[in-house]
Amino acid sequence: MQKDEFVSIISHEIKNSLTPIMLACQLLLTDKDATINQKQKERIEDIMSNCDRLSELLSDLNDVKKLDMGTMKLKIQDIESNSLFEKICVNLKDMVESRGVVLDINVKKSKTISCDVSRISQVITNIVKNAVDFVPKENGKIIISSDVADDGQTLISIEDNGIGIPEKHHGTVFEKFHQLVVPPEIKHKGTGLGLAICKGIIESHGGKIWVAKDYTNGAKFNILLP
Repeated sequence: MQKDEFVSIISHEIKNSLTPIMLACQLLLTDKDATINQKQKERIEDIMSNCDRLSELLSDLNDVKKLDMGTMKLKIQDIESNSLFEKICVNLKDMVESRGVVLDINVKKSKTISCDVSRISQVITNIVKNAVDFVPKENGKIIISSDVADDGQTLISIEDNGIGIPEKHHGTVFEKFHQLVVPPEIKHKGTGLGLAICKGIIESHGGKIWVAKDYTNGAKFNILLP
């Protein structure tokens, strides 16, 4: 309990410090009277980028704490799977395209899903963002697909044509702070919490998430939602 309280206090204090830093950077970049050269502008943008990473880390720590304590509240609503993916794609489009990666949607069967739309979007977005770092720079491709399983559950798949995940790591990638050893040319900045949070969110919905063993073109994550 003391550890959880400590994490909460530290997270709160860091967030309070990040807010004025981000605001000051934004003001410097938008101030027409400010005499900022290109190099200074790039350094300010670096500060903002690192602030964003810190903010994401704090958010991840907060989600992990909620999942560990069983206090994550889900706002369940009904949504068609094709509508859900369209919303996710709109949010991901700029980021994916800026990296030269093609993102495709393949809804084989659309079905109404009862879920926390924000949390399921968080899961799919996290997996796609990870995949972007591991696909080829020239012809990177990520496909989000959806189908209805034989038992009526919704099966969501996110596959890519990247370097893949060795089978011995298929289970451990969902552990907190687990990081795969990747080639030096791949630049991946992660906290090691993202997939653990994804697993927690899916299981909170009564679902299941796993890495497909029979997929050899890269990595493929399967999600089963009741």
